[in-house]
Amino acid sequence: MESPVPQSDPSPATLTEGFKDSLPIVISYIPVAFAFGLNATRLGFTPVESVFFSCIIYAGASQFVITTMLAAGSSLWVAASVVEFLCQVRQSV
Repeated sequence: MESPVPQSDPSPATLTEGFKDSLPIVISYIPVAFAFGLNATRLGFTPVESVFFSCIIYAGASQFVITTMLAAGSSLWVAASVVEFLCQVRQSV
């Protein structure tokens, strides 16, 4: 039986290369983040609350839905449950 030949890593990725490679994705998120911030503040949320939603909910459409539901008077638990259910249904289709 042959023993596997260890493969040498040609060059390990650096942090700078990672930042450079992720730049197109970061740039594409800026318009969505700006739209969400405007929508959330228009619905009465503070900038801190908007950033909080962006940190705990990592799905663009869900952020818009949950802020609209909360602004309409829904409880946090109902809004979070509905958003989670809709995300799961969307992923299963």
